[in-house]
Amino acid sequence: MDLLHRSARTWSADFRASVGAMLDAVDAEFGKDDGSDKKPSASYLVPLQQCIFRFLCKAFVGADPSADWLVDNFGFTILDIWLALQILPTQKIGLVQPLEELLIHSFPLPSFLIWPGYYVLYRFIEKHGAEAVAYAEAQHGIGKKDAINNMLFVLGFNAFGGFSVFLPFLVAKVGGAPALRERLRDEVRRAMVGKDGEFGFATVREDMPLVRSTVYEMLRMQPPVPLQFGRARRDFVLRSHGGAAYQVSAGEVLCGYQPLAMRDPEVFERPEEFVPERFLGDEGARLLQHLFWSNGPETAQPGPGNKQCAAKEVVVDTACMLLAELFRRYDDFEVEGTSFTKLVKRQASPSVAQAAAAAGAQQ
Repeated sequence: MDLLHRSARTWSADFRASVGAMLDAVDAEFGKDDGSDKKPSASYLVPLQQCIFRFLCKAFVGADPSADWLVDNFGFTILDIWLALQILPTQKIGLVQPLEELLIHSFPLPSFLIWPGYYVLYRFIEKHGAEAVAYAEAQHGIGKKDAINNMLFVLGFNAFGGFSVFLPFLVAKVGGAPALRERLRDEVRRAMVGKDGEFGFATVREDMPLVRSTVYEMLRMQPPVPLQFGRARRDFVLRSHGGAAYQVSAGEVLCGYQPLAMRDPEVFERPEEFVPERFLGDEGARLLQHLFWSNGPETAQPGPGNKQCAAKEVVVDTACMLLAELFRRYDDFEVEGTSFTKLVKRQASPSVAQAAAAAGAQQ
């Protein structure tokens, strides 16, 4: 939580700057002419992961990856491999059974495969994030080694891992919905009137309800963490809508599967459909108590006792800011898979164009 609080004042501005750099790279790739007749396209997956990694290093650790060439160019790849080795034992990857069960799901994958890369990131935080490490030691009594490992886990698993799963799905969903894009663009442009293109968390919270509802709906359909595990602290009876009851004993391990729970027809109308306006208005606000992507109700507050995502508000705000930045920059865009196949840069209004022309004439 302290890492979040320390970066709160600059989070929105730093994120928008990182997204701007990412979109500059996407524009450059999209504008390349390879001499073929193929439709122009530019993948956003790698630029988005680089954007997320660089931004989070600055936000959480106070370290700029550009200070280390290896970390700047391959840090996000190291985290991808590190995450894969931890998550693969819980995933279905399509190997012939029983080989998948025996080789992937029966034991932890060996850590030596990622240790050299992990050590590169460890040394990077030790050197360039020394202030944050010293703060953890002084304010929380955490040893240096534990502090760095904790920071790497928060940075890599909680933050980078969650955003890397969720944000590409969000961009792809919006990029494949022309009618929704038009509505989102209009809302974003209205919210930015009089702000000279500058906006922060307050703007996306108060002035962009459809953008926010779209993000909530995407979190319902594609929760970043689909599985939750917990051990029962006491005996209790678990009841379902239909009246069925299940006795749970203290100490038993429970597993929750978010994509199934978030498609409960007793709670959500048209549960299998993506409905971007689902969380608008009073009825939409009421439904937020049933949105559990953060390991707890969206209306609840995270705390040590409930293990809810401490950054749940920041996740929603940051996703809203990504959409807002896309529509601030582009009049329209289309996505196929993880690539932009259409990018229409925003056209300056007549008054802005005239002012720019007049300024050029005076020089």
